[in-house]
Amino acid sequence: RREAGERWSVLVDTSASMGLGRPGKLQLAAEVALGLAAAGQRIGATSELVALGPQGQPVRRTFARRRDLPAWLAALESLESWDGPGRGLGELLARSAPGRRAARLFVLADFLDVGPGELQALQRPGRRIELVQVLAPHELAPAAGGEAATRWADRESHQRLDVTLSGPTLARYAKALERREDAWRRACARHGLGWSTWRSAAPFEEVVAALLGI
Repeated sequence: RREAGERWSVLVDTSASMGLGRPGKLQLAAEVALGLAAAGQRIGATSELVALGPQGQPVRRTFARRRDLPAWLAALESLESWDGPGRGLGELLARSAPGRRAARLFVLADFLDVGPGELQALQRPGRRIELVQVLAPHELAPAAGGEAATRWADRESHQRLDVTLSGPTLARYAKALERREDAWRRACARHGLGWSTWRSAAPFEEVVAALLGI
């Protein structure tokens, strides 16, 4: 019960890309946030939700007692992924940094608009940081189904890319994704940050259990 009396911060990315997936990445992030806060409350930890709301305003809610559950749920239900710039994780970090007293920090995001260096600024002596990357199934493994003409759209920049999903194209994509994941893992290991990647369809209980080691 070393966590009793600790303060936790849970950062949730609400950028446009978090709306992708079936279910959406933001859906899993919200479920994991609730699971972490509920588990923390049972062992005496106080959790703070940090996110950007529908109008880009900072959202902060504290979960310390069971009576805080309705307000926490309402805050999570109000979160939406938004098209256009200014709603990404980078903006959240710039405008709504977690409390300095937070002993544990969980960042639930796809990390598509930030690099490892921006997360290092959150480090404090004695603080444990877990970076939880949520990706849609088709981001991790696009299905070709033979050669198919496909248009990929970036919901934040509104750029579009017409590609043919063939074997060689998918192989290049898989290699690029692997390089990016390896770069994040190496950077996190070097700076003492936790890192894990999950499909948006993963059961939230599995994610919470892995993060808390239960």
